Amino acid sequence: MSTYFRNCHKFILVVQDWGGPTALHLAVNQPDCILGIVISSTWAWKANSESEKFSNFFKIEEGQRLIYEENYFVRTLLLKSMNKKWGNNKAIIVAYEMAFRTPESRKGTLVFPQQITLSESWFQEIEEKLQLLADKPVELILGEKNRTLGNPESIAKWRSFYPNANVQLFPDADHFTQEESPESFVFALRRILKENKENKNSI
Repeated sequence: MSTYFRNCHKFILVVQDWGGPTALHLAVNQPDCILGIVISSTWAWKANSESEKFSNFFKIEEGQRLIYEENYFVRTLLLKSMNKKWGNNKAIIVAYEMAFRTPESRKGTLVFPQQITLSESWFQEIEEKLQLLADKPVELILGEKNRTLGNPESIAKWRSFYPNANVQLFPDADHFTQEESPESFVFALRRILKENKENKNSI
């Protein structure tokens, strides 16, 4: 870890879905490298009861069959997380399907859900260190139609770690906020850059 960040250039993290715990795991261990964080549709803590059920389903034979034989993650779960505009766009769906054309290529879409519960100690380690980034500019971009990662409980959880974060809530957005509201990410990045510039000038 320390080797990876040795003499690091400072940067802004933009995280979504599994990019959240993956990148934040690095960030909390080297907070001096982080200029700010844009957080959307993700988590960095141990699973709640609903997430546990989701994770455990993919440990049983039926869950594994759906992934390998029916490309369930793309053809079902992905579609449920999109708004109608994107979900009805065949080109977008085909693009995702092409990445998982064979059963072998779908292994990752099975392993990631399983790891939600299999990696509990890793998630707990991240959660315990999240406050190390509390002095950074943080932007939360959340779709309220995402019942797992955009619900009041999840929003309150992020705010408990980053009470000074700027929060953008979108009532009609689901999981893919970067596609449904790309301009919100531009605004977030501009605010972080501005805050860093102002802090630098004040030193």
